[in-house]
Amino acid sequence: MSTRQKALASLLLFLCLWLPRSLQLDHFVAVDERSWLTRAGNFYLALSRGDWAGTYQRYHPGVTTMWLGMAGYLWRYPDYAAEAPEQIESMSEGVEDFLRAHGRDPMALLAAGRLAVVTVIALALVVAFWLAVDLVGLATAAVGFLLIALEPFFLGLSRMLHVDGLSSTFMFLSLLAFLRYQQRGRRGDLILSGVVAGLAWLTKSPAFFLIPFVGLLALTQAARERFRLPVLRKLAMELGIWGGLGVGVFFLLWPAMWVQPLAAIRDILSAAGESAAEGHSKAIYFNGRVIDGDPGPLFYPLTYLWRTTPVVMIGLILALWTAVRREPAGRSPFAVPGRRRTAGLLALYVLAFTAFMTLGSKKFPRYLIPAYLPLDLLAALGWVGLAAWLQERLPTIRRRWIAAGLPALAVALQAALALPHFPYYFTYYNPLLGGSAKAPEVMMIGLGEGLDQAARYLMEKPQAERLTVASWYRGGSFSYIFPYRSVDIEEFYRADYAVLYAHQWQRQVPDRRLLDYFAGLPPERVITLHGTEYVRIYNLHTVPPPTYFTDWGHAIRLVDHEILEGPVQPGQDFVVRLRLYTLAPLAENLSVVVRLVDQAGNEVARSEGWPYGSPTSTWQSGEVYVDGHKFRLPDEAPPGYYRIEVAFYEPDSQELLTPTVAGTDTPRPTFLPIDYLSVGKLPYSPTLMLRPPADLGETIRLVGADVEGPETPAPGTSLKVVLFWKQRSYNQVDYTVFIHLIGPDGQTVAQFDSQPLGGFVPTSLWHDGEIIIDPHVIQIPADAPSGPYHLRLGLYELATLQRLPVRMGDEPRGDSVDLVTFMVQ
Repeated sequence: MSTRQKALASLLLFLCLWLPRSLQLDHFVAVDERSWLTRAGNFYLALSRGDWAGTYQRYHPGVTTMWLGMAGYLWRYPDYAAEAPEQIESMSEGVEDFLRAHGRDPMALLAAGRLAVVTVIALALVVAFWLAVDLVGLATAAVGFLLIALEPFFLGLSRMLHVDGLSSTFMFLSLLAFLRYQQRGRRGDLILSGVVAGLAWLTKSPAFFLIPFVGLLALTQAARERFRLPVLRKLAMELGIWGGLGVGVFFLLWPAMWVQPLAAIRDILSAAGESAAEGHSKAIYFNGRVIDGDPGPLFYPLTYLWRTTPVVMIGLILALWTAVRREPAGRSPFAVPGRRRTAGLLALYVLAFTAFMTLGSKKFPRYLIPAYLPLDLLAALGWVGLAAWLQERLPTIRRRWIAAGLPALAVALQAALALPHFPYYFTYYNPLLGGSAKAPEVMMIGLGEGLDQAARYLMEKPQAERLTVASWYRGGSFSYIFPYRSVDIEEFYRADYAVLYAHQWQRQVPDRRLLDYFAGLPPERVITLHGTEYVRIYNLHTVPPPTYFTDWGHAIRLVDHEILEGPVQPGQDFVVRLRLYTLAPLAENLSVVVRLVDQAGNEVARSEGWPYGSPTSTWQSGEVYVDGHKFRLPDEAPPGYYRIEVAFYEPDSQELLTPTVAGTDTPRPTFLPIDYLSVGKLPYSPTLMLRPPADLGETIRLVGADVEGPETPAPGTSLKVVLFWKQRSYNQVDYTVFIHLIGPDGQTVAQFDSQPLGGFVPTSLWHDGEIIIDPHVIQIPADAPSGPYHLRLGLYELATLQRLPVRMGDEPRGDSVDLVTFMVQ
């Protein structure tokens, strides 16, 4: 190709990459972009003031993202560094309040930073294209990079002010440059690969995967030359140049490395290790289940299949078919020496990186995006290979049409799949697996798209500036477009409208009680994207408050509390925090008492005084006061369950106020049970383990039991039955346990019904994932005939007598569990 032709091809490819990413960059805000815009502002501020240590913002480390975000500031708000008083430490607050106070639109700054990201990615991929031309041929490179340009998931990620689009691009460019260096021996390719590897490391820590992989590539090259001493010397020199350039770029472009290199690197590696070992801080949704830990080794293969396109899937199958054919056609892309090795190394890169990411417990689909680009290039090999195979078998007159038409058709289909989702590229899901209609049953959907439409809908409300809106992903995804008062969804009780997002009801976050409450309300508006429900908007002006809220005097409302979950040891300190919302002004100064009682009703510990440490007569209506109480569990406290209770009283008369169900006059206990503690070492391992465990309804699991008594009891004997329950997720019903003794004739001869622990810790207070040890006693009748007996048990709702269905594994078991059989004589 002539220089002019190369320039024209580069321009056309750049436009194909740039245009679908650069339009409507101010349309919606994806998750975490608000944080990166804030960090970019902090980075700019630190640079302008010579605060080199202040350029460390996050362990990702996201340095290239912050440089490009800073470019947005320089374009839209160059005076930011002069006007900002200090760095913004709280990502939950973000930079938008400061920007708006100074007449700047945060969405405009975000769009400017995004445009810088899009431009850099497009330019880097144009360079990568010309490397690929030498590695796999012009036709394959052209098809491959057009598939990359139109890869829906990569399209979405590469137009965000974030790390994933940049890191995957830099990793791909570094890999191709090193492969071409190995093939052509051009020193410039080695330099390019090392420099871009440094950019990848500056962007996201998983890019350090390039170090062992490039080392492996160098060793395979040396192995082909039998590890001769001159070869090993050359290998050491190559790796030294490559690594030295990468490290040099890493240090040069990140001023934090100039003053505290060891601390920065330690934080990066430590955070990466913690993410790999500890996993997600919140539950995720995958394959139809809510998962608290590692979703397993199938996560990345399955999410890739959902996120990729049929064009790429078919292309990969064709590439494998083309590669394994014993005698490729003369026109085959594998007929050229070196291309089979290149394809094999690209496939190895994908497999190795996928395995590397699978080792970590924390997994998101976007973490695998560095594998998407080489897979698209491999898919192009398949389509070009199919065209070559057909050319060998069709009449001459049709060969030219096949050579150009089939790959062009593949690219056109890729465009037809991706572009209709503009600007919400994340809403694309593979139609071969069911597309957007089926994806919510398997995938955790939503990265902020749709919340922009909710914000614009509420902006059109009369006097929108006076509204308060509670929203999931409030910061950025909602607040950048709705500039008025907004609060986090947990504070919906302060709001006029509430906005719930798709993967809230998928993941059951922030808590099941909140979701159960909204599930009983009709949404004012539902926002769907490509047939999938993403957002529900609720008008809260006329709806009753949740029944799990409690009022005192129609003036103070307990809306939530915090307590240390898990076992507490005698002598240990713990804190109870009450979240109190004021409904109306209070003329009197009330006092609050928070106490800890044992199962016999004895008070073990107590804290009382003015709530929030201030007189309630000074409290403002519509405000939230967090009232903390510190306790020390007595050293002599025996193991068991202890209940936390709350009451308010008038100090002068010492009269206790009667709490009521929020918004009603329905009374609740004067000392209101709000939670419990598990104290000491409890026997969490039953002697009778149920395998598989019995799931009662959707929320409670029976993991096992102990049956204490004679091995062959006589009539009139009492049996102690200790049940080991585990709450899978929150339920709002206080269920009752029934235990039936079934005689030889199949009839119930004795039964015992009671709430777990005699109602001391009802099921509505149970903690997710915690084992509850629940003892019961049932007596064998004195006139019971000899023969085989068995215990049958279950749970039911007292108000309706409706039993919970039972399932063990995948097998339904009716509405009861047959626990154990024994002989009476």
